[in-house]
Amino acid sequence: MSAALQVTEYTGLWRSLRERFPSHSYAVTQLEDVFDLENIDALEAAPSHELRADHTAISKQIRLEVFLAGLPSATSRADMVGILRCRLIKALAEENNCDSIVYGDSTTRLAERTLTETAKGRGGALPWLIADGQSLRGVKIVYPMRDLLRKEIAAYTAMTHPPLTPLILEVKPETTALASAKDTTLEELMGQYFASVERNYPSIVANVVRTSGRLAAPPTDPAEGRLCQVCRLPLAEGTEGLHWMGEQEGPDKPIPSDKSADGEEEPIRIVKDIFSYYNGFPIRPNVSRVCHTAGWNSIVFAKNSGSQKPKQSGAERSRAEQSRAEQMNAFTFAPLLLGSIKPLGWLNDQMRLMSSGLAGHEYGFYPIVSDSVWLGGHSEYSGLNEGIPYWLNGLVPLAYGLDDDRLKSQTDDVVNYILDNQQSDGWLGPEPTADRDIWARFPLCLGLMQLVEADESKSARILPALYKFITLMHSMLLHNIGYEQFWGRVRYPDMLITLQWLFEKHPSNDTHQLLETMDLLNGRGLRWADYYNRNSYIFQDLDNVRPPITGDSSVFPYVHGVNAAQDIFSRFNNDASLLDNTRNGVNWTLTYHGDPAGSIVGDERESGLAPNRGSELCTATMYSLSYLYQAMGDRIFADRCERAAFNALPVMFTSDLWAHQYLVVPNQPVAQALDGPNPFFNTGDQSILYGIAPNYPCCTVNMPQGLPKFLSASFVQVGNNGLGHALLSPARVSTTLLSGTHIDLTCNTTYPFSNSLHYTFAASVPFTLYFRLPAWATYYEITSTSSRSSPETYNTSSLLPDPHTGMLSLDVPKSGTVDFSFTTSIRTEDRGNDTISIYHGALLYALDVGFSDSTTGDVSSSTTDNVAQNATAVIPHQAHDHHITNTKPWNIAIDPKTLVYHTTTTTNNTTNPSDALPNPIWAYQAPPNFITARGCEIEWGIENQLPSPPPKRVERKCTGNVREVVLRPYGSLKVHMAVLPVMELV
Repeated sequence: MSAALQVTEYTGLWRSLRERFPSHSYAVTQLEDVFDLENIDALEAAPSHELRADHTAISKQIRLEVFLAGLPSATSRADMVGILRCRLIKALAEENNCDSIVYGDSTTRLAERTLTETAKGRGGALPWLIADGQSLRGVKIVYPMRDLLRKEIAAYTAMTHPPLTPLILEVKPETTALASAKDTTLEELMGQYFASVERNYPSIVANVVRTSGRLAAPPTDPAEGRLCQVCRLPLAEGTEGLHWMGEQEGPDKPIPSDKSADGEEEPIRIVKDIFSYYNGFPIRPNVSRVCHTAGWNSIVFAKNSGSQKPKQSGAERSRAEQSRAEQMNAFTFAPLLLGSIKPLGWLNDQMRLMSSGLAGHEYGFYPIVSDSVWLGGHSEYSGLNEGIPYWLNGLVPLAYGLDDDRLKSQTDDVVNYILDNQQSDGWLGPEPTADRDIWARFPLCLGLMQLVEADESKSARILPALYKFITLMHSMLLHNIGYEQFWGRVRYPDMLITLQWLFEKHPSNDTHQLLETMDLLNGRGLRWADYYNRNSYIFQDLDNVRPPITGDSSVFPYVHGVNAAQDIFSRFNNDASLLDNTRNGVNWTLTYHGDPAGSIVGDERESGLAPNRGSELCTATMYSLSYLYQAMGDRIFADRCERAAFNALPVMFTSDLWAHQYLVVPNQPVAQALDGPNPFFNTGDQSILYGIAPNYPCCTVNMPQGLPKFLSASFVQVGNNGLGHALLSPARVSTTLLSGTHIDLTCNTTYPFSNSLHYTFAASVPFTLYFRLPAWATYYEITSTSSRSSPETYNTSSLLPDPHTGMLSLDVPKSGTVDFSFTTSIRTEDRGNDTISIYHGALLYALDVGFSDSTTGDVSSSTTDNVAQNATAVIPHQAHDHHITNTKPWNIAIDPKTLVYHTTTTTNNTTNPSDALPNPIWAYQAPPNFITARGCEIEWGIENQLPSPPPKRVERKCTGNVREVVLRPYGSLKVHMAVLPVMELV
């Protein structure tokens, strides 16, 4: 059962049934209650309640989730759930002294089950599975609707008065699903098949059931002990019950010896895939009493009670690991080493403002960093202890992107302390053994990984520490310790990035452990693939889901805005279905919960498209999108990354980068502390205030990674001898390609404030230069010049971009220049209810509502509370709260036919871009671009202290004169209106 169905449909159906038939008795049982039953050997694989280091009980729900997550396929998980559900129902019937169990399966459903069970190798068990009669447990099984087709039942339920249709939960099969899709189960495939057969050939459906109904059950005496310990069905006669993958064990093929050549006990190898060691759990059933169950066809069974794994020769392991390496999905574009790209122009200005602003000074005064528990201090904002890991993950790319010695010294101090205090068993962090949770280590390891990339001399100390921790983490995962809170289980792809980097760039002698740790994290993490499919994803407005989604709902980890933003595609296998699943995740999230600036509407839960709901700063740091473009190459990921970088990110900082918001709202004419009810899911009154740490400190320590990681992903290696400009911006690059070609390249540009880029380069040999063309560009032109030839010009008709990546390629000589320019026009995007957002190029434009900053020198209470923990902390005078309000009317409707683009830029191809744009560029009215339109004030109310959703179009009437209004780049307007109602104005 998907989490979405649990939340939205099953509970409502249960309530409706009780209301419709109140005279019946009802009982509820949860699937995890199967742990209370006896003699289910399959569940010996689940983690024991005794495995926690602090000796507290692991919940049955988590045990069940881990157990099912370890199964190798969607079919095996669905099969095991069905078996356990049947066991529970029969146990419930016996407990209540019931004579019979009545199932509502139709002829169609029984036909599906007949072929499904046959395909799984359980055809011999059909008499017990689909026939009426006495079960092996003594309770009678009855299928009263076995002679009715599903469509006949559906027709009848619609004709009754009142209709029974609302009481039926129909899960329709995906008729477009592919048989080869990893997440398609046998049950779903049979459902698709019989859905089409029933429409045109219903007699075939009936014949399948009638034929299987003639099968007779052989005499069986349960007392003989010949029942499967998983499903409690009889074992096949003449075998020892092992039917997996064609390896049948019986009189002609004895069970493998459990003694090795040297007399030591070793695991029984049933299958040959050494990487399917059931995600590390030692499985201990009686091997002679387990039948062919689809859930077990990739498991290694161990007869001993420890966590011993199958022994392999060195050659066998080497071959297996080579095979696994080949299966790992390769980057479409290889990232360059951190520090090989340096910012220029406005990007350099912004990153230096970060260094001289809040991000660069947290180590000196902000207690979550300066007095962190990671550094022997006393400050942290939650028991997750993620403050320093977040900060390090962002400050390392800022320090090395700018080559800033002061910031490098800060990262060195922190890393040295952490490594000096690594615990003897490998644990990184301040937690005692009983309180360990691995989540915060994920961003910490990303920071350490980047440090090695930027400065290879640090590898001698960092790499052994990483491997020592990974050995411990591997052991913890095997025993299900420290991986229970959903934060780590939903954000585990962060750790996979570090593990894959080690495997590919710095492998140790035991790379098998790296691979198995990847499998353990993935197998026991919350499966995004289970949510990002059409059967589970909640397409409706989450505010209208009943019962309401809360922080305790099983679906909440999937609809938490930052969790969705951090769901990074994992490269640890090249399963095509995972690629499509990732595309679904990005597309659906930004289609149904995307704000116009490129971030996710989530305050903190995803909240639809309403223009009065907020997006958290942590969702605007773009790393996931830039990583996805490098890994998968889809141009839309790069386009969306730039939209977030040039809109969602800058709008949430004051222009000096000393203050930030926790949430930004698309229609936000004020940015100050609210007083009373607000429209947000669960964030406080300070959410839209600009301050040091408004509402919650996570964004304060996490914010440094935004632009620095954008910079480090801006250029990529393409193939063996190509350099690509993936995320367009002013920068210089010095790198050596795989071919050995060394390149020094400079890109001068004022992009995204203009659409022209000027490249100057010198290389050891000729190479291929690539440029990403944004999807919104309408015409482009490239001119290549070198000292040995006359200029060559290419344009839309003579040079075409790659349709998948959007990259244009040009073979260039050892040195020269290239000018790349493109054109665009004003675009509008529908935001519902006859409202639009307005774009030109990569920039979002919002209504200029004026700007008044009432700075008081105060800081928000959350910051004051944190600073109070450190008596020596002195808050810099630049760090204070900002109360910003509008000075012009915000309740404006516009006529989109009157939109006109303007720019004051005098030249596009400047070779000195730092002089071309104001600094800071994201200050009020600083950008050289603006759009005008005709508009007027309308009646438009306030709801929960912010503008309500705009009135319907038929209710819009001008309350004043039609006049010219101005729209400016969104990032420069700290108060703004970005979702505007439209009208026809004369």
